[in-house]
Amino acid sequence: MGAPSVCNAQCGDGVVAVGREECDDMNTMDNDGCSSRCQVERGWACEGEPSTCTTGCGDGVVAGAEGCDDGNLMSGDGCSEECREERGWYCAGMPSMCETRCGDGVVVASREACDDGNVVDGDGCSRTCEVEGGWSCSGSPSVCMDMRDGGVVMVDGGGIGDAGVGDAAVGDGGLVSDVGLRGAAGGEDRLGGVAGGACGCRTHRSQGAPGATLLILLAVLVALARRRRIA
Repeated sequence: MGAPSVCNAQCGDGVVAVGREECDDMNTMDNDGCSSRCQVERGWACEGEPSTCTTGCGDGVVAGAEGCDDGNLMSGDGCSEECREERGWYCAGMPSMCETRCGDGVVVASREACDDGNVVDGDGCSRTCEVEGGWSCSGSPSVCMDMRDGGVVMVDGGGIGDAGVGDAAVGDGGLVSDVGLRGAAGGEDRLGGVAGGACGCRTHRSQGAPGATLLILLAVLVALARRRRIA
């Protein structure tokens, strides 16, 4: 009689040897769910012969093609229900911890009031991505407009003094539709003339007309040039 047979399971043959193997996906590669020793890897679930392995999104383990896994299947918290990083979020660790990043130009509504692509104060959107007093911001990246009422543009002695923005009107397409040049002495309100050395230029800082302020300044310069010609 010969010696009794010694039998061994062969990992990688596509047959799951009960008691020896947890899976067998017909290869001996790691990181595909079934390891080189035919054991189910962390964050994966395998079934069938040959084994088909899938990751378990929501288990807190980042595996396979998952970009993150925060231990739940909810979107809006940085890691989506499909375990993908959501726009404007950055995730790391297991389970994933996700945070927004002020200054990246992406507004995450639940965390940021604005994001203009920088972390500088004084431009409407603060370094902590909050809208600053007297400003209005919209869009992503945010475009901020100064809505503070500084009065009118004062012209004195051929130079522009304190420049402010009051009420007023910008027509469709961003064109100035109401620019009143008001004389301080004569009380005139007309286009093309300046009386008494003062002009009031009324603008409306509209999100749809970001060039309105430049048009107003151009109108002031034209008025100054006409005044010099008359003098």
